[in-house]
Amino acid sequence: MKPLIVYYSRDGHTEKIAKSLALQMGGTVRRVMEKADRKGLLGYLSAGRDAMKEKDADLIDFEQDLKKHDLVIFAAPIWAWKPAPAILTAIKSLDLKGHEVANIVTMGGSCGKSLDIMKMAAEKKGGEVIFGCSIITARKSDQELLLEAKKAGQEIKEASGKRRSASGKK
Repeated sequence: MKPLIVYYSRDGHTEKIAKSLALQMGGTVRRVMEKADRKGLLGYLSAGRDAMKEKDADLIDFEQDLKKHDLVIFAAPIWAWKPAPAILTAIKSLDLKGHEVANIVTMGGSCGKSLDIMKMAAEKKGGEVIFGCSIITARKSDQELLLEAKKAGQEIKEASGKRRSASGKK
């Protein structure tokens, strides 16, 4: 299993988790970037507005060949109880047929229906969602975040292994 970890991060929390997963699982990391400026108070407010409306983001150079990957892990922060628009746009842009998908959301409080939204988007693109989890980042040290990432990585490996055993794949 050579996973591709596709992530969007505004403040760096999700990035730490994505990079930790890549090291742990031997995966490739692909950061999603968008043209919108999400810095500062105005960026924060526009992020929440765009997430609530599930508005597509204008991505910067996001094309991905999934042939080398059998598992795609999407990681994103939650804004206004919904996934960051950039990650949803990235999911919508990929052909996930034949790929396992895991979704991770990071947040300060509640994730609302974010995992359901990401799952539906991935399934609509042909992905088989095998895992989803939320990680609270508020008031956690980098060490605590890395432990959360390690736990998620182990759970993703277990979910993928069970699926592969059931389907007879190696």
